Amino acid sequence: MSLRNSPNSYGSITKFFHWGIALVVYCMIAVGYLQQTISNEATQDTVYNYHMLCGLTILLLMVMRGSWRLSNPRVPLPSTVPGWQQFIARAIHFLLYLSLFLMPLSGWVMATASGYPPKLFGMAMRMPGIHLNKALADQAESVHGFIAIVLLVLIGLHMLAAIKHHVIDKDNVLKRMLPSK
Repeated sequence: MSLRNSPNSYGSITKFFHWGIALVVYCMIAVGYLQQTISNEATQDTVYNYHMLCGLTILLLMVMRGSWRLSNPRVPLPSTVPGWQQFIARAIHFLLYLSLFLMPLSGWVMATASGYPPKLFGMAMRMPGIHLNKALADQAESVHGFIAIVLLVLIGLHMLAAIKHHVIDKDNVLKRMLPSK
């Protein structure tokens, strides 16, 4: 398998970014629900820090993925896919990318402005230029919550489209993103 994308297939690096980010996002969803059920404050702080570190990991992977995407050919949808579906697919991909950048950024702003930045090896990782500011933290929290809902909807649509292509259209759209031998 090639490292780079070809006109008909995604390369292994693109697949790594896709599935790696998906795995971290799914972990974030689980941790987000777990956070709501924990009553022990020390455990809650630890889980919250893991949540923030996963968010920073997503941000780093998205920066790398965005750079990789700019230097690789886009793999087009099959010509049998109607133009309106291609437009919707491009729009959803754009919104997924945007949400996966803005979600961790808004979380990082919220955490830093609240005075609880993520810690890595005991070192606070404050967002540069952000200081304690309750109003900013509250705004970032609202943005973070809104993007969470948008992201869940986009992920659901993305998964439904992949299943539709595989089960109904019986084309290669899903298969070309799956890890191969």
